[in-house]
Amino acid sequence: MINAIFLFICMVFVTFIVVIFTLLSGEIYYIGLIVVVACILYLLFLFLMSHFFKTKKRKRVFISISIIAIIIASIQPIYRAYDSSKIIGNMEVDIYQYIPFSENGRIATLEEESSFKVTDDLPKIDGATALYPLYSAFVQATFPKKDYDPYFSEVMVNQTPNAYEKLFNGEVDMIFVAAPSDSQKKVAKNKGLELEMTPIGREAFVFFVNQKN
Repeated sequence: MINAIFLFICMVFVTFIVVIFTLLSGEIYYIGLIVVVACILYLLFLFLMSHFFKTKKRKRVFISISIIAIIIASIQPIYRAYDSSKIIGNMEVDIYQYIPFSENGRIATLEEESSFKVTDDLPKIDGATALYPLYSAFVQATFPKKDYDPYFSEVMVNQTPNAYEKLFNGEVDMIFVAAPSDSQKKVAKNKGLELEMTPIGREAFVFFVNQKN
């Protein structure tokens, strides 16, 4: 009896600590699963101490009920994990759909031929993944038609930090990125470089809310 009470107190304490950490991390939908697992473990230890599992039937019943309880408690966490991965996946840019002059690409095109063309001494371009569709469309409208590998050509997409680094090292001529941070401005100043910045867009937060809010 004393062992059962001590085990119960320990299990409650450990479960409480785990629940607190879960709440602090914002993963509140895991609490149900945590409580169910804690209860199953407590009952398991209690039944083992009391020699409850004397027959195979009792073992099968306990295992079956435990599995059903865990599956039911896992529905919400699994759904939330799937939903989060779906949202994150939709936010990513598949750069291979925006390679200039690709046959099945999704690049925005002009209704008529561009009056501005770059033919000789092509400038090397790099930039952020989110902006690749933009400057890829510019390249398709003004650069000569050929293969532009996104990592090994005149038109690359190595993400913002790497793009700034390549610009500072003279590896590229132009980058499409967010405005430089204070540390990036400091690096440019230390290298004796003067950045020429041309704003082409503004960032903003967009909030999607329920119509009942």
